[in-house]
Amino acid sequence: MNFDRQAKLNIAERKRRAEYIASSLLDELRTDPIFFQLESRQIELWIKLAKMYSESPEKDSLNRELIQINEQMSNRIIELGHTSEELNPRYFCMTCKDTGYINGQECICLKKEKYRLLKESGNFFTTDKCSFSDVSVDSLPDENKRSLTAAYSLLNKFVTAFPEAHKSHIITLLGTVGCGKTFAASVVANAIMDKGFTSLLLPSFKLADIFSKYHFAYESEKPYILDEINDVDLLIIDDLGTEEIRGDFLPGYLYQLLCYRENKYTLITTNLMMDSIHDRYGVRVHSRMSNISCAKVIELNGKDLRIHSDKK
Repeated sequence: MNFDRQAKLNIAERKRRAEYIASSLLDELRTDPIFFQLESRQIELWIKLAKMYSESPEKDSLNRELIQINEQMSNRIIELGHTSEELNPRYFCMTCKDTGYINGQECICLKKEKYRLLKESGNFFTTDKCSFSDVSVDSLPDENKRSLTAAYSLLNKFVTAFPEAHKSHIITLLGTVGCGKTFAASVVANAIMDKGFTSLLLPSFKLADIFSKYHFAYESEKPYILDEINDVDLLIIDDLGTEEIRGDFLPGYLYQLLCYRENKYTLITTNLMMDSIHDRYGVRVHSRMSNISCAKVIELNGKDLRIHSDKK
């Protein structure tokens, strides 16, 4: 699913529905002869006043009549079982009136709609927590506690600065199996969405499937296949290195993705060390992920917390 496109369609449908309800009520009121006559006179007065010069002696009397007509219309609407307010579309978001934009910028309602779609799309988040302040490491082994405390501090700074964390467009969480990488990435994803931005967590095998689909697709289909991973504010690639490399195209597409997203943010979790990333994906991907001018590597240490949790 293209979450950006779908969210915009949903917002547009809200606007259409709100305006249709208001318009339908007005059509219903116009079937009443009294309301119809009052509205017709209201329109006549508007036209006359619009054509008049400001110093016209008739203007004051017409304005007084218009006030009376407006009051009579309001009373008639009440008599018919409605209110004047119902003639105004009841937009879901009164800030942007369900356009999705304010002064050319995305409204928070559009961002929240993307958030809702992402949450319902089968994202592989392992927690609903939206802040590292809600996460306790007190019961963990000392080695994990030290490692995660340091990592959470760095990730919390990234979340706080988002989307202005210019020096860390690629963050890589390295560590052995079960040390808490995916959990930490999920908290970051939730926190970013809680701020009104979009995040998508993809296991590396899903990313490999997308690249494979893209590789073998017709040229006319290709742009749409990569939309969701290209355009999301924060892309999380989980467990990089566990996917099956089909053919020789995956490293090249991964490099292109990281280049394309140089103005967005990508978080990668992996069990591989940087030397292994070099060997598996090549020098260009390794260079992108280890470039200190635009990337940050955070290493997690400790026991497998899945086993630790099972024993408790």
